[in-house]
Amino acid sequence: MDSKTNQTKTIISKVQKGLQALAQQNGATPKAPYSKLSCPNIKSVLKEAWKEYLGDLSVDESKNVAHSLLSLDSWVEMYIGTLILEKLKKHIEKDDILKIEALFSKGHLTGWAITDAVCGYVFRYWVTGSVENTKYICEWKNSDCLWLQRSSCVAFVNLAKHGDNAPNFKGFMKMLDETCEKTIKNPERFAQLGTGWLLRNIGTADKKQLTEFLERNMSYFSREGLSYAVEKLKPEERKFYMAERKKTPVDKLEEEVEEEAEPEEKNARKRRKNN
Repeated sequence: MDSKTNQTKTIISKVQKGLQALAQQNGATPKAPYSKLSCPNIKSVLKEAWKEYLGDLSVDESKNVAHSLLSLDSWVEMYIGTLILEKLKKHIEKDDILKIEALFSKGHLTGWAITDAVCGYVFRYWVTGSVENTKYICEWKNSDCLWLQRSSCVAFVNLAKHGDNAPNFKGFMKMLDETCEKTIKNPERFAQLGTGWLLRNIGTADKKQLTEFLERNMSYFSREGLSYAVEKLKPEERKFYMAERKKTPVDKLEEEVEEEAEPEEKNARKRRKNN
C-alpha cells in the first residue's frame, strides 16, 4: 500500500470518527453509528475537519478523499464526499465526473437523495457556462441508469431560471427542452419528478417554452410529475393543466406512495417549492 493510499485512509478514518462522535452525542448507537445525523450535522463536521486538517491537503489529495468517501456504503459518507467536492468546485474536471458516473452505472450510487446532492454540489458547477459539459450531462437522458437520467434534468434546475442568459449560453434552453422530451417518456416516478422539477424552473425563465412542452407531452406525464411542472403557474392555470391530464391506473399507486413518503423527502419538496 503506497503512502498516498495510506494518507487517504487516515483522513477518511478521522472524518468517520468526527461523524460518529457527533452522532453519539445525538443518541446514536454502535449498531447505527450515523443514525442521528442530519444534513446540517454533517456539514458542521466537515466545517471543523476543514479547519483542522482537510484544508491543508492539496486539491488532488482532497479529491482522493472525496471520491473514496463516495465509494463507501453509508449515505452519510457519500454525502460528505459530495460536500468536499463542492469546496473544490473550481477544480472539478471531466475525470471527476467520469468517476462519479461509473459509480452510478455500477449501481453503487442510487436513490434520489444522493443523486440530487451530487447534482447540486458537483454537476451543477461543472456544467455552468460550458456548452461541451452541458451536452455531456444532457446525454445521460438516454442512459439505462435511472439516476443518471434523473441527473440529466436535476443538474440544471438551478441554472434553468436564467434561460439563455449568463451564466448560461445561447441554445441552453433548447438543450434542456430536448432532454425533457426524452426523460418525460420514462414513467418511473423519479424520472418524472426530476423532469417536472426542471420544467418548473424552465417555466420561470420562459413560460411559453413550458406551456408548449406541456401541450406536446401531456400524455406522458404522471399526476405527480405534472404537479411539479406546473406548481409555479397561476392557480387557475395549474387547475387547467391538471384537469387536461387524463387519470390513469397509476394515479392511485402514486397517491399511496405520496402518503408513505419519508419526512425528509417531504421536507425536500417544501424546500424546492420555496426556491
